[in-house]
Amino acid sequence: FFGYTGKRNTDGVNNLGFRTWQKFPYRKAKDEFVIGTFGGSFAQQLIDDNDAVKTLNYLIFAAVQNKGYTKITHINLSESAWRQPQQHHAFVHYLKDVDLAITIDGFNEVVSIDNHLAINYPIEFPNSGIWLPLLKSTFDANRIKKMAKIFASYESSERSGRWLEHSAVRVSMVPHLFWHLQLKRNLTQVAALRKELGEGAQWENYNVTPETEEEKSKMIEDYFASYEQWVSNAHALAQANGKSSFHFIQPNQYVKLSKEFSEEEQTQFLSNEKLGAAVVASYPRLDQMVDKLSENGVRIYSLKDVFKDVKRTVYRDDCCHIGPYGNQIVARAIAHKILESGVLGPARPHALGE
Repeated sequence: FFGYTGKRNTDGVNNLGFRTWQKFPYRKAKDEFVIGTFGGSFAQQLIDDNDAVKTLNYLIFAAVQNKGYTKITHINLSESAWRQPQQHHAFVHYLKDVDLAITIDGFNEVVSIDNHLAINYPIEFPNSGIWLPLLKSTFDANRIKKMAKIFASYESSERSGRWLEHSAVRVSMVPHLFWHLQLKRNLTQVAALRKELGEGAQWENYNVTPETEEEKSKMIEDYFASYEQWVSNAHALAQANGKSSFHFIQPNQYVKLSKEFSEEEQTQFLSNEKLGAAVVASYPRLDQMVDKLSENGVRIYSLKDVFKDVKRTVYRDDCCHIGPYGNQIVARAIAHKILESGVLGPARPHALGE
């Protein structure tokens, strides 16, 4: 139903494969306000950041505690590389268990419609690098091991970054130098593995290749139309069930003029030309979607400029992911939009930054 989730009951992953301590089905208490966050790895790493979650929960709780709630719980319902309609499926299934649903996506959706995937692979299917091997496709064991090494490299960089940001030695130059060397090594390894995987890709199981540029353009536009419909349907479903739902388009470093980059970001985190081209080509289409759905009453917002006035390093790879400092900014921006809407009731002035 979801395409895939993580390996169950391992290292912080629950019984249904989500990176969260709560077991499913989750039964909330009467005085408990539950937030569920849906999306891909950007959403997952935000909810994986305890400090960012504490900030978001604290600000939201300022608006709901006068309704009889005495505690607030945040559940991760996102998964690495998920793209619509995967999070929509999760949204439909788990909406009953939450009071507030937050969806954060956009990047995985636009990079799934670049020329390679639009020609060779159904763009509404789950990520090919994860899903196809699970189907016992034509990929051999060696290819699957290379995929695993890519994810392990990202996880290693993320762990080291979290440790450095929150440790007592974060002001020392030596740990920073060590982290940069490790990050450079990991990114070099990932780039080499990506190249090898791209050269060995096989897609013969799927006969979806459009014969003309016009057919390809229609395939992409059909996906965007479906994307809009999934977001709109989620909003309508939430309203029909007395729930609050908010949708956010995630920021990305390849969106033009979205940030004044640090030297570190300029030299290390802006080098993926393929991803950059996909973002430049398709993020304007997401702007159109936000404008259209907002006019129809859907609570959808773009965070593409959330780092516009931030000069220090926020991004931590050449893809889309951010570190703890960026997570704090995103958490506050999300909370502010939710509180500003008034759907949860009046918030304390400090929660709105007044």
